[in-house]
Amino acid sequence: MDMQAIEDELVAIIVGFERELPAAQVAEMQELTKAGEPGIALENLCTQLYEYDVAVDTVRLQQIAAVGHLMGIDENYWQALASHE
Repeated sequence: MDMQAIEDELVAIIVGFERELPAAQVAEMQELTKAGEPGIALENLCTQLYEYDVAVDTVRLQQIAAVGHLMGIDENYWQALASHE
């Protein structure tokens, strides 16, 4: 998967949480992704989901993990979300 496909997937994941997170934060994460900072956007997404105690279902958690692995992000970011299911 090329970086553009990874970024597109990440934007789709972020948009999927627009009901659970503040709109300004969702927009900021989308902008970070589009500006070539998808790793920071993913780290922010995981942090915000954890801080807002958002329940992340197995499918969405797997999507986050897949994108994170492709970018080489520390899996501790999304592993903390597994306890919120």
